[in-house]
Amino acid sequence: MSDKLREQMNANLGAAQDEQLFDKAFSWEPKKQHQFILSMADTGIPAYLVKASGKPSIQNGEVPLDMVNIKRYVKGKSEWDAITLTLYDAIVPSGAGAVMDWVRLHH
Repeated sequence: MSDKLREQMNANLGAAQDEQLFDKAFSWEPKKQHQFILSMADTGIPAYLVKASGKPSIQNGEVPLDMVNIKRYVKGKSEWDAITLTLYDAIVPSGAGAVMDWVRLHH
């Protein structure tokens, strides 16, 4: 390997030799796309009753601006999509009771 190429190596690898590159490749953990933190603080539903949840997503609208010969688009209103939430129905505290209390408070 040339000296110029060695200087351009990633700083995270440090002064690793060619045979050590494979070992260094697994010393970090990649970002996982399926993990996020769900907080249920203001609902009265304990967070440990959550079995599964959909990933939150947002749709950004667009607003066309018509000029003489040009059409430009700017960001419009944003709208959150609905998520699906699956809860455990524990005996104590009651999962169904916690959901029913939340519905009574908000509707």
